[in-house]
Amino acid sequence: MNSTLGMVKDGNITVDGNLVIEAKEVAGTEQAAVQQECWDECGRRCVTEGYIDGTPELHTCVLSCGNGRCPEIRFTSARISTVNKFSISPSAKFSTIRVEARIQLTPGTGLWPAFWMLPQDSKYGIWPSSGEIDIMESHTAMLAVNGTIHYGGSGDQWRHTTVARSLSPGFHVFRVDWSEKEMRWYLDHMLYGTVANTGNNKGWYSAGASGSPTAPFGAGDNFYLLLNMAVGGAYPGFPSSDSIAQSMAEGPKQMVVDYVRVFGR
Repeated sequence: MNSTLGMVKDGNITVDGNLVIEAKEVAGTEQAAVQQECWDECGRRCVTEGYIDGTPELHTCVLSCGNGRCPEIRFTSARISTVNKFSISPSAKFSTIRVEARIQLTPGTGLWPAFWMLPQDSKYGIWPSSGEIDIMESHTAMLAVNGTIHYGGSGDQWRHTTVARSLSPGFHVFRVDWSEKEMRWYLDHMLYGTVANTGNNKGWYSAGASGSPTAPFGAGDNFYLLLNMAVGGAYPGFPSSDSIAQSMAEGPKQMVVDYVRVFGR
C-alpha cells in the first residue's frame, strides 16, 4: 500500500502488546439460570461489566441485564471502538481502504467475537440504511469466519451479503479492502470473497440515499472500528445445558488481538 493511516495519540488509541477481550462467568452465577428462553435477553441490549485495563478513557460503563421473566444473568463481555476518535472512508486521495487485524479466537458456547465497522454518522437513516461492514465474525466452535455487509433499509428492505471461509485454531489475519467499486475479504492475506457494487441497486445501496450509486459505502461515508466478544445472541444460536456447563468449566474465554492496522492507497 502506498500510505498508512496510523493509530495516533491525538485521534486514536495506541497500545503496545496484545489486547485481551474476555468473556467469563461472574462469581455467583448459576449455570441453571442460563435458560434457552433467557439466552438472548441481554446480548441485544447491553454489555455487562466490560472494561479494558488502562487509562480512564478506555473504560466502558458497567451495566446489569435482567428481565421480569428470568433470573438475572450476569456474564462479562467486552467491546472497544474508535467512535468519535477515528473513522475512515474511500476518498480522492485513498480510493481503497485496507483494514486488518491479527486475532486469536477461543472456542466457547454462545461466544460471538467480531471485528467490524459502523457509520460514524448515520446520515442515511437507522440501521442498516447507513451500512455495516463485518470484517470478521465467528461463533461457538470458531470453525469458520464470515465477512458481511449490511445495507438497504429498515424492515423488509434490509439486505446483506455474506462470504465465508473455514477457520483453524491459532492467530489469523482478518482483512477487508474497501473501495467504492467492491469489498474484498481476506484470511491470512488470501482472498476468499468479493462483493461488487454495480450500481442501480444491483450491488449495495441505501434506501435513504436515492440516486447515490455508492451509498452507504462511498467517499465521505466514514466508518469507525469495533472489536468485541459478545456472549449470547441470535447468531451463535441457543445452547444446551450440557454445552453451557462444559464451557463454564473450561474457564474464561479470550479474543486476543495482536494488532489493528489501517492503510490507504
